[in-house]
Amino acid sequence: MAGVQTCALPICNLSVSGGTHDSYYLSCGLNYRTSSYNIYANYTYRHEERLFNNHGYQNNYLSDTSYQYSTTGYSVHSSYVNNGKVGVDFYLSNYSTLGIYGTINTRNQFEPNINSFDYTTLTGVPISSYWQNLTNFDDNTTYQGNIDYKHTFPNTKKELNASGNFSTSMRHENSDFQDSYYDAELGNNTYEYNYTTAKYITSVAQVDFIDPIDNKTKIETGLKANYRLNDNNQVVDNYDFNADPVYNFKDYIQNDTLTNHYLYNEQIYAAYIMFTSSFKFLDYHVGLRAEQTMTTVNQETSDSIYHN
Repeated sequence: MAGVQTCALPICNLSVSGGTHDSYYLSCGLNYRTSSYNIYANYTYRHEERLFNNHGYQNNYLSDTSYQYSTTGYSVHSSYVNNGKVGVDFYLSNYSTLGIYGTINTRNQFEPNINSFDYTTLTGVPISSYWQNLTNFDDNTTYQGNIDYKHTFPNTKKELNASGNFSTSMRHENSDFQDSYYDAELGNNTYEYNYTTAKYITSVAQVDFIDPIDNKTKIETGLKANYRLNDNNQVVDNYDFNADPVYNFKDYIQNDTLTNHYLYNEQIYAAYIMFTSSFKFLDYHVGLRAEQTMTTVNQETSDSIYHN
């Protein structure tokens, strides 16, 4: 929050840039200020794409079991990021200011990875091969709201500050993992599908009061409350080859060993008071802080709850 100024016209800005690896960046903002309030908004967008290719070859001629080895790899990392913020500052008086703003952030990532490893004779007859395909989608969205209040008392240096913050974040991640191994006499295939959701909620409220008694002495006191919730749910499925030889998501069976739903809840309440002063060449602080923390851990998959 800034000091009181006046502006007859809104201030706008725009920035656009680009680069290699399909990189693009856009930023724009708007600000309008009067003697009573200040309104602002900004938005940024970023996109980037990176391509990776690798190839390797090796021939072994000095062994009774001579062979030829080759490896190839391919991956693309694409990301899309959006950030937005809107806020307003109210100049309630010469001594009081109230600020409110909200933000939103989204990030999407797509990451396919393909790797293969092949062993053959020097004449090209297959000996063994390994193939791996991983496709990962990652989607993140975060919302945040904040409110701040500041009041200075007339003809004194006393100050009151209060703030509240709330944020929530959601993440969805899908991973399709395909893994196959070929041997001249034995073949084995394992397909795996992971789906993860994560939700995070955090809220903080705080009030602080400062009372400078004189040039050497002051008293500070405050209250704070903090709430946090983490909700993580991971589901792992393995493909059932006995059900149908055709690749189909409905033929996946949940892997209970790797699947887990975990919730963590935390509440913290605190209060403090501090006395600061000096005596001759000695500065000293005397304070007291009380804090209460309550946590709950819930493993829903195993039906286990822990309280502290």
